[in-house]
Amino acid sequence: TLHTAAASATATHLVQFFAEWNVQLDEGCVGGYCHPAASVLVFVDGKRCGGEPSAIELSDHREIAIVIGHPPSAVPASSDFTNA
Repeated sequence: TLHTAAASATATHLVQFFAEWNVQLDEGCVGGYCHPAASVLVFVDGKRCGGEPSAIELSDHREIAIVIGHPPSAVPASSDFTNA
């Protein structure tokens, strides 16, 4: 679960979050895990995201799953934020 807050209504993208950690994020790599040695899949709201994961916009209650290796049988499409 990730919470972002900004002084203005500027869009924030997943690449900015990873840049804070100085971790590579692109279509082929997450950190040191890269194709073809490692399977890297990205899901947004339970659906596989094809394309550049760095461009994914962070927004309220968006479920983003980065799966390295064999994906689980079900990827969450949402989370319960009632107590967040």
